[in-house]
Amino acid sequence: IMMQQQKLLSLTRRELESLENIVLTGSIKGAAKVMNISTRTMESYVEQIKNKLSLQYKCQFNQIYIDNFYQRKLEPNLRIRNMNQ
Repeated sequence: IMMQQQKLLSLTRRELESLENIVLTGSIKGAAKVMNISTRTMESYVEQIKNKLSLQYKCQFNQIYIDNFYQRKLEPNLRIRNMNQ
């Protein structure tokens, strides 16, 4: 877990926000809509996150979120914006 936390520190604030929004919305498209960016930009963030955290699959984001954000609150909880905005 310590190695994973060190890798998390390499993520930018926008990448952290992307990771959380993907987990909370359940999709790249939903996260992109919440963050008001294109799906393609979100896909780029996903690849950057996977590379920095040495992950193979986007579904691994859920475990990262649970282990490091939901339980331990390593970063302040990022609030998901109203999807209707």
